[in-house]
Amino acid sequence: MRARTAFDLIFRNARTRSSATRVDIGVSGGRIAAIEPRLACDGLEIDVGGKLALPGFVDTHVHLDKACLLGRCGHDHATVSEAIAAVAAMKRDFTVEDVYARGARVLERAIDNLPDMFRVVFVLREIEQMSVEETAACLDIPADTVKTRLHRARRLLGRSLRHQLLPNLTGVFPFGGERCSRIVAKVFERLGLPGRPAGD
Repeated sequence: MRARTAFDLIFRNARTRSSATRVDIGVSGGRIAAIEPRLACDGLEIDVGGKLALPGFVDTHVHLDKACLLGRCGHDHATVSEAIAAVAAMKRDFTVEDVYARGARVLERAIDNLPDMFRVVFVLREIEQMSVEETAACLDIPADTVKTRLHRARRLLGRSLRHQLLPNLTGVFPFGGERCSRIVAKVFERLGLPGRPAGD
């Protein structure tokens, strides 16, 4: 008799592209640890009812022109082809302003998802254009800590957004006036990105 293995999570009754019969997928430490029929194990179980389990994309990415469309497009398409056709039909009505606004929402969410201690430093330094000393005084932390947290916030944000998103950082958390233009220019300068073209 085989010993029972402990998993963090077991997906029961899944189909895979390489298996003719349903299998169980055991997950341990955030990784797939076993795929076989009727795993004898302990752990939280989810019965997927014969649905197909596919690997995630290796190179995940976001198309900002197609971001935040669920409210317009819905998610009741029976096939991938129907979903693609629905988005293609909607694209005829996209405007530069519309795409820009939806892209900015994606970027705002990425900044919002930074851990608190990094996000507050990023917003004060990059968005509010406060100096290292002003930020340190405001948060009652050493100046070196401000520099370290800003560096880590930039790295986390860069990872989150990937390289194809970084040029779209203008307009994130927009507010009017000359100061807004100065802040946007400063953020771009610090991130090493070209400024937003005039008239955009």
